[in-house]
Amino acid sequence: MTSVQVKSAQLGSTNSQIVSIESSFMRGFSGLSLIGSSSDVCRGGLLRAEASLEACEIKIPQRKIIVSLFPAGHKKEGNQFDLAFAVCLFYLTQAKEAGENLRTDLDQWLFASELSLDGKLNGVKGAINFALAAMEEKLQGIVVSEENFAELKELTKVEGLACDDFQILKFKDLAEVLLWIRQKDSGKSFEKIELIPTVQQEYKKIDQLNFDDMCLNPLLTEVAASIGCGRHNLFISGAPGTGKSMFSHRIASVLPKITQYEKLEVLKIHSSFSGKIERHILEGAPPFRSPHHSSSASAILGSEYSPGEISLAHNGLLFLDEFPEFRKDVIESLREPLETGNITVSRSKTKVSWKSKFILVIAANNCPCGWLGSSIRRCSCPSSKIIHYKRRLSGPILDRIDIHINIDERQTKSSYLLDSLDRRKNSQPQTSRNLYEIIAQGREFSAMRNKKWGINSNAELKTEHLIEATELSTHEFKLLLSQFNLDKLSNRSVLKVLRVARTLSDLDLCSKVREQDLLKALSWTSDSCAKSRGDLAYGFV
Repeated sequence: MTSVQVKSAQLGSTNSQIVSIESSFMRGFSGLSLIGSSSDVCRGGLLRAEASLEACEIKIPQRKIIVSLFPAGHKKEGNQFDLAFAVCLFYLTQAKEAGENLRTDLDQWLFASELSLDGKLNGVKGAINFALAAMEEKLQGIVVSEENFAELKELTKVEGLACDDFQILKFKDLAEVLLWIRQKDSGKSFEKIELIPTVQQEYKKIDQLNFDDMCLNPLLTEVAASIGCGRHNLFISGAPGTGKSMFSHRIASVLPKITQYEKLEVLKIHSSFSGKIERHILEGAPPFRSPHHSSSASAILGSEYSPGEISLAHNGLLFLDEFPEFRKDVIESLREPLETGNITVSRSKTKVSWKSKFILVIAANNCPCGWLGSSIRRCSCPSSKIIHYKRRLSGPILDRIDIHINIDERQTKSSYLLDSLDRRKNSQPQTSRNLYEIIAQGREFSAMRNKKWGINSNAELKTEHLIEATELSTHEFKLLLSQFNLDKLSNRSVLKVLRVARTLSDLDLCSKVREQDLLKALSWTSDSCAKSRGDLAYGFV
């Protein structure tokens, strides 16, 4: 046989491109040559494939062999080509000896796995994306390692996925793959994709932080419920030790489970980032990401080859603690994803768009040392440092946050600890479950109204929807705007107030926005929050 072709894939954003791998004998000095634009990791895969074949006692003949990657013009990155290289070389060099026993449909399978030098198959990034690309190409199936098999099984639960005859095959090592190619018993394990209807998810305690170990006051309880029901962004301010981080880390535990379609989007992004997806993501929990403020811009926003933290938080929650300490360019770059749900990474030769639709929760102290306005400790920051610190939070960013609150420090922290210990001793905490059920009722109530506009939460309500969503007449709506001085706010702030008020009414299963809900939503605006913590003295309000 003079040439053979198999398929693998190149990861690009959340979509993948099928790559054909061809090999052929040529005249000339013996050795392996890889042609087509490729990275060092990709070129190294050819040597790993040769070593793995040697470990399986497959000798590569002393002839010149050309291995080509098509399309040649696009640069190939990653280690997922290793298995395809090995299969291609095996078929080229062994087809004549094996006669008619080898499989003839290898060009209908996609191979994606890294090889150890002893022939073991290892996991790779992007397995979900590779499988979806193979389905779109109408291939027969995908061959992967055991490590990637768990995440690929999740595709069987996605309703309406057009993959009736698609198969997923997992193998331990190259020797098993070669037995499968020779059509001998290899002890292989495969699963056929089946369409399974989406099942309504009930509350299930997942191994993550939750509110069961925290005493929530009425304000935080209502804020958590509003975020879960309406998917509103939150800015939380207060002195050190008041529970800002503790509260923020636990909000994800009461968010509803993501739908199967949302889960597919999440799996594609996380598969692009890592070869092993976290267990709670596979179980359907919303993603939670909390990067450190020293993280680089590419780590937060992403690159042309890998998603950033804001994309890994897609359909989930992104928590940015010590928000003013983040780089200024990172802070300002959040404007695009907060408005559009996408982040576009532009480089000189490529442009990549990552999905980044998330709930943003940010926390900040009142000053660099944190003790401005505290009754426990005196602030040591000069006015110039306080002004510089607060100016890092630009108006356009704060204007995109729906809910702003200040957490007051407790006068006696010992009483808070005693309350928590006494609560856990006398009763089994059910805070997260109770909040989850309240949020589920509110979301169901709002879904009956929002589905006609094709939106999933109140945070997505547009201007043309608000009059009908509030169930107020045009005259009542104008009176409402003038009565509460909403004309003094920016247009975006007015929309935020009305959306939050709509969510507060939904939590009480009330179809019409009430005055008390509007007053509470107004108390959660950026200006109200800034005035209550004393920013007026520094000229910020």
